[in-house]
This record gives sequence, structure tokens and C-alpha cells, in this order.
Amino acid sequence: MYRRRVETELFFWTIRLSILFLLPLHVSDIGIYQGDVSRFLTLGQWPYRDFGFEYPPLTFGVLLLPACLAEFFQLLRDWDYRFFLALLILPFDYALFRGFLKNPPIPRAAFLYVALTSLLPHLLFDRLDLVVAAGIALPFLWQQRGQQKTDAPFVLGWGFAAALKLVPLLLLPFRLVEGRGGIKRWLRVGFFTAAPLLLSTIMVITLSGGPISFLSYHGARGVQVESLLGNFFLSLHAGGLVKGVDIVNAFRSQ
Repeated sequence: MYRRRVETELFFWTIRLSILFLLPLHVSDIGIYQGDVSRFLTLGQWPYRDFGFEYPPLTFGVLLLPACLAEFFQLLRDWDYRFFLALLILPFDYALFRGFLKNPPIPRAAFLYVALTSLLPHLLFDRLDLVVAAGIALPFLWQQRGQQKTDAPFVLGWGFAAALKLVPLLLLPFRLVEGRGGIKRWLRVGFFTAAPLLLSTIMVITLSGGPISFLSYHGARGVQVESLLGNFFLSLHAGGLVKGVDIVNAFRSQ
């Protein structure tokens, strides 16, 4: 058992470091992130008020940290920004890996986690999706260890994840109907889960003096190609079942 864990650990670090250092930089959102934070740092422009930004406010703060580190060390290439962003993502990635290693819900869960997430190597350290996934999944892994069932890990993990992307808030009703407690529990858990998103939004509105527009941003840009719905319509279009489906470049995506 110990030997298998060591081998799985080596597998994790070999794959992750290979992706980080050997995979060449490619077309991704890194350039967009770096451009957005550069406008803030060099021009004093604020997201939402002065340029469109598609994520909640806390996401911009997280994306700002790699730029500050790169500026401090005078490493200003796109790859350097990606490296410092990866340093922020890796702890969440490793926490998920360790959770699957110590409390596997299925056999070889940790190995499967590394293998499956490595199928999309170009997205692993180029987006914050892995951080959001960690916020959603880690409370379940913590609860699986036999700890007392409580909403606290979900409030903390999902609250942080929801401040980066809104997906956990959409999943929250499924979590609430799982337990007991009635309307008071719904209100308490819902409020504290949404609190980081609300606080970061209020802070940015106060500092920038402008409105927050990431919801209207998503509403205006339509369906993205890489989304499940986008793939569904493209498949129907390819089969001749739907007409009038066009791919256009807008809002810095397709």
C-alpha cells in the first residue's frame, strides 16, 4: 500500500511538472488575463467599469497576484505569468489529489484523477476551473473521512469557489435538500455561501465607483463553442438537423 502511494505521488509530480515546464505555451486565456491585469496595473483601469470582465470580482484579484509576482521578479513574458498562476493553482490541485489518495471513493481514484485531468493539459494551469473544482469536491472528501456531517466545509469551500465562478451557487439547492433543518438552514447556508461573492462585489463597486456587469457580459455574448450546449447545437448542425448555427469571434471567445 505504501509503495503504491509513493508511486502515485511520483506519477502526479512527473505529470504536473512535465505539463508546466515541457508543454509549450499555446492559444489560451493567459494572454487575456495578462492583458486585463496590465490595464489595471499600468493604466489604472477597473474591470467592469472600464473594460469587460466575465468573472466575479474575486477572480480578478486572484489573477492579479501572478502579475504582481512577475512584476516583482521582472519576469514579464506570457510564460512567466502562466508559471506564477500555476503556483497558485498547484496547492488546490495537490489537495484534491491527496484527498483521492487518502480517501478514494473508488479504487485507484488518485491515479484516475491525475490521468483524466491530464487529458486537457492545455487547460490545467491556464484557467481557475481546477480551483473551483477543489472548492466543490474537497468538502465531500473531508466528509467521507468519517467526520461529523456539517455544512461548515461546504460553506467555506463552496463560498470561495462561488466567488470565483457562480457554478457552486447553482449546485447549492442539491446540497440543501440532502440534509435537514428547514428554511432556517436554507437561509443560513445560502447566505454564508454567497457572502464572499457579495463582499468582493461590494468592495469593487466601492473602490471603482462603477457597476458590476459580469452577468450582463455573459448574457450578451451568447453560447460558447466549448460549452455543453454549444457542442449540442454544433452536433445538430453537423447532422443537418439545425440550420443557422454560426461560429463568430466575439467577447474574446467563440
